[in-house]
Amino acid sequence: KEHVIVAVDDEGVNTSLLKAILAEYTVFPAKGITELNSVLETIIPDLILLDIMMPETDGLTIARRLKDDPAYCNIPIIFISAVTSGDSVADGLTSGADDYIKKPFDSAELTARVKRVLENSTRQHELYRRATRDGLTGLFNREYFFEQLGMSIRKWKRGCPLFSLGILDIDFFKNVN
Repeated sequence: KEHVIVAVDDEGVNTSLLKAILAEYTVFPAKGITELNSVLETIIPDLILLDIMMPETDGLTIARRLKDDPAYCNIPIIFISAVTSGDSVADGLTSGADDYIKKPFDSAELTARVKRVLENSTRQHELYRRATRDGLTGLFNREYFFEQLGMSIRKWKRGCPLFSLGILDIDFFKNVN
């Protein structure tokens, strides 16, 4: 069970069903935002399955919060919802979801969509790793440095506390290459 999934739905029967259908993965159930936050304190999942209609906070709001948080913004989200109008699907996809499955769902379709999203996510992570790390040393490269520097400056401008930058130069590093 290499992939970890969090299934967020206020109906326990739905999370139990998802856990049974997706038995090849490790699935953690969460009944809402509070339980999701508890799970996220201990693990970073590979995928979040998210219902839209929940009592504490609706799924669209949860998705937007996750996508705005640098710690969780790269976790793919699939909405699984009984809200099936075209506008709802569009809202779900616009809020950052990678897919939207309408209830009642077919287990074969669910499994295929989950597999596709996980495969795409794995490919994206690998491409990002290759784009931001030196192939020889495995160290972060210049592009990653400037990406992180830009994010740090933006945080600092928004009022986050201290910001510092250290630069190290290694003499004759070309000889190592």
